[in-house]
Amino acid sequence: MIGEWYNNEIGKCLYEKYPHDFSICDIDGVCRCFYKLNGSWLIRLVIYESKHNDESISNTQLDTLYFLDDAVDWTKFDKYSGTFLIQHDENLDELRVHKIINNSKTVRPNLELKYIKTITMDALYKWISAKDIQKEVQRPSDNG
Repeated sequence: MIGEWYNNEIGKCLYEKYPHDFSICDIDGVCRCFYKLNGSWLIRLVIYESKHNDESISNTQLDTLYFLDDAVDWTKFDKYSGTFLIQHDENLDELRVHKIINNSKTVRPNLELKYIKTITMDALYKWISAKDIQKEVQRPSDNG
């Protein structure tokens, strides 16, 4: 574990009781929803870390996001799915969305944060719930 940070009782115990010979980090969110478009069911999966505009993402978090991104078979999800950093102002009026990109063909990643766009909280909701392109009602039993 790097630093004196934890956000739950297990993390606190690991930090206080055991040697720090591993890395632990918190990823802020994983959102998924099912939706129907042109008669076909699709899945949107968004993995994200959020930071205030004046904060930077740690290498541990960036590496973990890359490992998660690399482990997912993205062919099972829609083209708007992926792994992202979302930077925001204090009031959550503007959210800057960056996609995590690996520019390396080797085992060790060469990661880039590719700026996608600036959105509002309403637009974020529409993106993670697929309401931005959704044409038919979601299967309620699969969301929530």
